[in-house]
Amino acid sequence: MSHTAEAYAWRLRVHGKSTPRKFLLVRIAGMTSDDTMSCYAKVATLAAYLDIDPRRTKEYLSDLAADGNVSVLERTHPDGRQRDSRIFMHGPWDAFGGTGEPFAEIELPKSSKPMDPTPSIEVTPEMRQELWRRYTEYAEEFGRFPDGTPRCRWRLGSRAHSIVCWYGVGNLVVHTGRAASVLEVTDTDHKNKPVPEQVRLRYLDDSTESDWVRVEDLTEPFEENPSSEGGDENSTPGGTESSPQGGTESSPQGGTESSPLESSSEAKRESSSSGGTQGSGKEEEEPPSARTTGTTPLELVLAATDATEAEARALVEVLRPEAKKSLGGFIRTLATRGDLDHRLWLLRRERAPQPRMGASEATGPDAVCSEHREPLDCPVCAVLHPRMAQLLLNKFGPVRRPDLAARLAPADTPA
Repeated sequence: MSHTAEAYAWRLRVHGKSTPRKFLLVRIAGMTSDDTMSCYAKVATLAAYLDIDPRRTKEYLSDLAADGNVSVLERTHPDGRQRDSRIFMHGPWDAFGGTGEPFAEIELPKSSKPMDPTPSIEVTPEMRQELWRRYTEYAEEFGRFPDGTPRCRWRLGSRAHSIVCWYGVGNLVVHTGRAASVLEVTDTDHKNKPVPEQVRLRYLDDSTESDWVRVEDLTEPFEENPSSEGGDENSTPGGTESSPQGGTESSPQGGTESSPLESSSEAKRESSSSGGTQGSGKEEEEPPSARTTGTTPLELVLAATDATEAEARALVEVLRPEAKKSLGGFIRTLATRGDLDHRLWLLRRERAPQPRMGASEATGPDAVCSEHREPLDCPVCAVLHPRMAQLLLNKFGPVRRPDLAARLAPADTPA
């Protein structure tokens, strides 16, 4: 039983103001363990706790997954029969399912002691990679059937699915040469009959939305000419050879052999088509969807930020080791989420004449958590997954972050 998860669930405004869905989330939170923030439960069991029809419980659970509060790992026996699902609850301990944005919270009456709102969390590439590794391992828990189909799979549309699968909700894909973000993903039709996986998209060039599109008609975005930056045209995917979703064979993200991303807003960029490395005021005035259509990593950085050419080249080299398959796709994702400007800011800070004090040079604890802007002991760091907390401790050191050092110290070692 996780008191942390249950206390957090009570703070939330669930699915607008849905009382039964909130009670279901609180019941799930009360069943989760503190180490994994997950529990094993059948729909019938949850329905019995809420004293409602199982079909209604299934509907509520689907709504919680669609809203991002939980992710459901569907599991099967070796003979194909359904096992009880494993339900993971998202919150500040996993950066709200990798998004960094907190869920909506209730407001207490003025006569009550006010609650401090849960702050957002900056999701670093290291955190994102750690989440990908964990959720991939969970999905591979029982291996595969003889035909290669995984015995566990993340429910489509959940935040865990978006982390491990390249065409998950919120991710960037390419359809008919146009960059788009995924709005929905499903494997059933309007009559709830099984169909090949398909998605609905919002195109970045004009914000229009598509009808249902088959996943096999999509590709992952990547640069047309990665070798122009000295990169390896056949970069090695990270992780295992196959996706927990069973979608493709080449990458844990479900990657297929992609075609180059063709610009869908070339008319807007005629003035810069002859020199991709030249920044201009006109490019800065274009909408974000038109600012991330360069064809090489260098051009992508220059189009999406105010970096000089030297800064852009340095930033590309910083980001190159973090890209698991497509450096251009990784840069586009950072730009779309607003993280690319932050990475440029970090690069400029590191290259400043007076570098920041490193962990080994610190003379005392920080007054405020550098990640969450909270006074030490940081309440957000206190509920982070241990591996994420360890990443922060490695970054800042035990002198600056004695709260993390005390939390992660072995039980028999004095803090």
